[in-house]
Amino acid sequence: MNHKYLPSIGQKHCAICKRGVIDHTKAATCEACSNTGECELIGTMLLCESCQAKENTTQSIPPVVIETKTTESLIGQINKVAESTTVKSLVDSAIKGNIKQYTDFFNASMPSILSLKELIDSTPDISNDEKHYELARALADRIKHLTEKLFEARTTEIQMSAEVKSIQQYMNQLIPQLRIEKRAEFAANNIDYQPTTPKEVKAPKVRLSTEDKLAEGYAKLMKIPIEQAKMLMRNKLKDSCTCKVTPGICVVHK
Repeated sequence: MNHKYLPSIGQKHCAICKRGVIDHTKAATCEACSNTGECELIGTMLLCESCQAKENTTQSIPPVVIETKTTESLIGQINKVAESTTVKSLVDSAIKGNIKQYTDFFNASMPSILSLKELIDSTPDISNDEKHYELARALADRIKHLTEKLFEARTTEIQMSAEVKSIQQYMNQLIPQLRIEKRAEFAANNIDYQPTTPKEVKAPKVRLSTEDKLAEGYAKLMKIPIEQAKMLMRNKLKDSCTCKVTPGICVVHK
């Protein structure tokens, strides 16, 4: 600094430049490049010797180039939170006091960027040279605040999803123990759940003897009842050898 630190009445900043004690020492931080060392207050920014030389060079650059460099400087400062004794709590209250719920974001419950810019532009405590910087700082604070809220919301969502999954897994073990008519009541709690139906128990087929098979075939051929077919076969084959046709049940060679 080109002057020594002169405490103000409140002892919080210098009475000459409204800067803190550290800004008057070799531990000061350049607000353009973040380097530490002796800095000088150029306009409203604290600049190191190297950045002061760059600032002096911009005096001869055409206005369009100057505007580009100013924009780049603002973008570079968005990621750092700067302490400002002139803004006080005006911008902070505008940022932190307007977040209610997610659905309100698109219902103008939060101040728009333009309204925030108008608020800063209409504040007499902020100089014209400082207004763009303070708007960038305010937007950076808003991003930080919204990010914290978003993290909290996602954490809550993860916790709730884990609890739902845990309950579903337990119910998947519990539901099979219920009766079939009671299981369908809980089908909506598990998209993969399908109630099981009992398998139909079929009566085992009776194995037919050779005689019965012959009688069944003869009955179908003659279109008569099986018992009648058996009787006719027995009468017809009563005195004849049937070993070739019905081996093992021949009436002659028993």
